[in-house]
Amino acid sequence: MTNTRFAWLIVVVLLASGARGQTLSPILPDKFRDLTGPYDAKLISHFFGPAQMNKGETTSLIVKGPLALHVYRPASGLAHGGSVRVGVKTLQGVSIAEWTETVRSFRHPAYLRRLDLLTNSEVLVEVQVVDSAAGGPSGTPPYTLILEAWPLSASGVLREGARVTLGTEQAIRNSECLLQETLGVLPEFIEKVDSIERGDVTRTLRTVRTVTAGRSLMLRIPAGWASPLQPVVVNLYAKPVGDGPFSQVCKNLAVKSGGTTVNVVGVAPLSDESVWRIEFAAAPQSATSQRLSAIEVVRTKVLATPPTISHSDAWRHGLAHMCFDRTLDRIVEVPATTEFGGRSQLQIDLSEYSIGLSQTQREELHSAILQAVYLWVRSCAVCRLDNLVLVNIDGRTFAHPGLYGVFGGGLEMPRGFNSPVAGQRPRIPPLGAKEIDDMLRSGLSSARVGAPIQSQPYREVTLPLVKEFGTICAAKSQSQRHRTLVAVQAAVCNGVADSASNSRIKVTFNDGQTFCGNDKNIIACLADNELTELNVRDFRFRLSGPALKTIGRGTVEVDFLHTVLHEMGHWIGLGHIDVGESLMASSMEQSRCIDFKTVEGLARRVVSNEVVPAKPAAFRYLKSP
Repeated sequence: MTNTRFAWLIVVVLLASGARGQTLSPILPDKFRDLTGPYDAKLISHFFGPAQMNKGETTSLIVKGPLALHVYRPASGLAHGGSVRVGVKTLQGVSIAEWTETVRSFRHPAYLRRLDLLTNSEVLVEVQVVDSAAGGPSGTPPYTLILEAWPLSASGVLREGARVTLGTEQAIRNSECLLQETLGVLPEFIEKVDSIERGDVTRTLRTVRTVTAGRSLMLRIPAGWASPLQPVVVNLYAKPVGDGPFSQVCKNLAVKSGGTTVNVVGVAPLSDESVWRIEFAAAPQSATSQRLSAIEVVRTKVLATPPTISHSDAWRHGLAHMCFDRTLDRIVEVPATTEFGGRSQLQIDLSEYSIGLSQTQREELHSAILQAVYLWVRSCAVCRLDNLVLVNIDGRTFAHPGLYGVFGGGLEMPRGFNSPVAGQRPRIPPLGAKEIDDMLRSGLSSARVGAPIQSQPYREVTLPLVKEFGTICAAKSQSQRHRTLVAVQAAVCNGVADSASNSRIKVTFNDGQTFCGNDKNIIACLADNELTELNVRDFRFRLSGPALKTIGRGTVEVDFLHTVLHEMGHWIGLGHIDVGESLMASSMEQSRCIDFKTVEGLARRVVSNEVVPAKPAAFRYLKSP
């Protein structure tokens, strides 16, 4: 959120009759955080998903006392304009008041309003947002809209009511899904970015792959992959980089022609900073079938100069594993004690076990694991802000971007303070514990759900950490008044990891046999509260770095980041979630991304503070019969 003033662009404000003293009034942007900051512990964040144009989506809140509302889209604002309707009803459904505001354009910080209710009883507040652009609240391109709400009094009540969607989820508007049997020479404006290999033709193939692409993505399926009796089925989904859900571009497209190369082309109105998800299914063939050429994945070349702050292809691939359409109450001071939610540090040990790793492979493994940690921390709306601020992998130490971005690198003043005279240090009084605590809270919350995406998940730091973060370590903190600062100091300033704030994971590469069994359908196994085993006999684990290397000897290729994200979910305490698109489904065949059901399960697990002994849990390639 920002304190910058902006021009109000409200065109029409309609106050319904019968409001009886209830008021809905603008909040000045530079006063917004002064009002809401004291009540961050009761903040509710709600994601608006795709809905039909001109119908939008409605969500409801149960409220008592004054309320602050913030509707915004972090990436682009509501550039095409739209409307916001706020209605107040009794819990029995009797209307009390209603306001509708038509706006030409939302620019961050967008719609800021204070709702004052002259009632001592709980009421239902409905908020409906309609985007005038094609695609409803998903917009063009479909960036996610977010509603944030705070109570504005210590005795206020705020919780989510029923979620009512007007309109159904649909494909991106103006998108196309094409099947072309002839294309000839590839045009100059497209480039190959990936490939899908058949491997063992006697096994059913279920491939889930994410790639970076702009407005179009094409699969070149060589001869022999399909036939009228054994078609291959393709689904394509796309979205901009961010937390929001995917929209479908190609749905269950059956490719039946196997005598020549067939091209499946998806076209959607997206920017170059977008990700596509490929879901590809092929039936088993006889063992006598000839070896098949790989499917080529090609995209439109990026011809424009990339922005100053951009995300690498590998990092976009990681961000594609988040797809929630909404989130939960955000509670920033939960005294969690679980291995995940209550820890500031994480120790990860990689064991080669039955396979040797090159230096490049190890580097890309580290990168993928850091992405996985970041995605789970970002997804935990109820975790403490100091959650996993440090990660240690094989002796290397990495700091959370929200921590390093404040005082990392031995800075004595926070980033952003520059001297008005070149070459001179800024003349700023030493910062007190409260100011440092506030800056840490702001920096660490900048990586939580709904905030802009950092350009990298974690940043390597040098030892000793007390030198790297000297300003933090020198602050005179008090445990009750500066909780975030105290927790961060315990993590970075003591020189020795505090067992109460430290947790551990061990990852091994096994030659088939795991604690979960010797089944060739088992990709990975959580053996206990620390140990995760990966089956490199039957699978090759694909890394998403520039070299697109794999680890393992198996004939079936699976995504390493997807696998380690799933296994880390078990370490957190989540079981299998075989509904929706949850990353925690019991098989790769169904597992997709961290969706709302996953976020909800994570929040319940963390808030419960239960320490549940892990039982061996197998992540399978295909669903169990």
